[in-house]
Amino acid sequence: ERVAEVTRLMATGQLVDARRRHFELLELHESMFVAPNPAPCKWALSLLGKMQPDVRLPLVQPDTMDRGRVASALEAAGLLANAK
Repeated sequence: ERVAEVTRLMATGQLVDARRRHFELLELHESMFVAPNPAPCKWALSLLGKMQPDVRLPLVQPDTMDRGRVASALEAAGLLANAK
């Protein structure tokens, strides 16, 4: 929804609002690349109660620091409080 909102704002010329919304999501977007994909995405979805964080070898789950960064980004985006 939020990414679609940024796109809609851009398409309708509301650049200031689109930019503001984009930067509200930037930390979350960046956190999805702290480890090889899909591990951070699966970890985020597991925190939201949507799936298990399991990945197949040769991938591994994000380390403790990266897990914290993903959780912090979800919280900053206002998503973690709404989980489950």
